[in-house]
Amino acid sequence: MEIEQVVVEGLEKRYKYFTLKIPRLVFRKGVNLILGPNGSGKSTLLKSIAGFIRPDRGEIYTVTEKGEKISTVSIVKLMGYVGEDVVLPNMRVGDILADFLGDEKAREMSLELGLEGYLHKKYLELSAGYRKRVQLAIALGKDAKIVLLDEPFANLDILMIEPLEKILTQLRDRIVIVTSHQLYNLEPSTVTIIDQGQLIYHGGVGKASVEVVIDVSGEERMLSLEDLNKLIKPIRIKKFITLQEKLLEMIRKNVATPNANPSQQK
Repeated sequence: MEIEQVVVEGLEKRYKYFTLKIPRLVFRKGVNLILGPNGSGKSTLLKSIAGFIRPDRGEIYTVTEKGEKISTVSIVKLMGYVGEDVVLPNMRVGDILADFLGDEKAREMSLELGLEGYLHKKYLELSAGYRKRVQLAIALGKDAKIVLLDEPFANLDILMIEPLEKILTQLRDRIVIVTSHQLYNLEPSTVTIIDQGQLIYHGGVGKASVEVVIDVSGEERMLSLEDLNKLIKPIRIKKFITLQEKLLEMIRKNVATPNANPSQQK
């Protein structure tokens, strides 16, 4: 079965002090990046797609190459998931990988993710970063049709970030959904921005997009998605309007300098 899309339709998940409301999202093959600050609802959305959380309203389904509509809950075996709540047995890392992937694929993924020197260690003996590597090896190595990665770069040492970026950008034949605080060099096919449980933006980064008007210390500024990514933690979005094409090109190439003043971006 070839899966072409993951669709989120009219999703609502209510908590005591927080509600996630997503009118509609469509994720296709390639990397789909979900940006937002802590507490914005990114993880809730990803867990809902994975079937870990049952929404109060709406539906989540996949669309096959034949146009068939299938609930994501019924195809969880075709998914790979990485997140804080993943529980693995406290066995030797080499045995865990072999059980999930088989010997040959386990060797391949341990080399790709720098685990070859840790195969003899038990899972809980590893640091948080290396436990994350084991989860990534399983999720990426089992050839899942849908790969869900909740903050995959968190706790990774800086030497692992570039190799992981490279691995993810090569997964063009799968639907990869990544939550993050940063854009990284992932060449995403779609970018989704969520803040305070609300959908701010969902669309491609190489096509018409949005420029956001925000209130920064009482002063309104026009910001690109790159600028918004830098400032989204301390600010709240007021409204959005059409973005200029060249700002989108800047995002796609990821050429904005980290210390650039947003008011100087043109």
